[in-house]
Amino acid sequence: MPDVDLAKFAARAAINPPGQYEGPPLASAATITLSHPVHKVTGVVAIVNINPPYTGFVGHVTLIPTAIWTMTAAGNIAVARTAVVGVVVQMYYDGAVWYPSSAA
Repeated sequence: MPDVDLAKFAARAAINPPGQYEGPPLASAATITLSHPVHKVTGVVAIVNINPPYTGFVGHVTLIPTAIWTMTAAGNIAVARTAVVGVVVQMYYDGAVWYPSSAA
């Protein structure tokens, strides 16, 4: 069984203070880096790569589009998607590739 520090996981997931669940807005860019479970994403630049919030991360994050941006499959995103303003994009990261929800 892997060595899991549940307190660290809980803090990163913002289950316990002082973590915040929603991070600062991120401007769409070729590469964005997540820091929280939820981020609003601004801008209209195509996203090619998404850096996970920390080394060893595997799991879900939520992106909330505030503009119409796209994701391409040229980097570490499994399939291309076009964001719809106000429609959440749920993403799952398996440690290597991000998989966007089919609703995006």
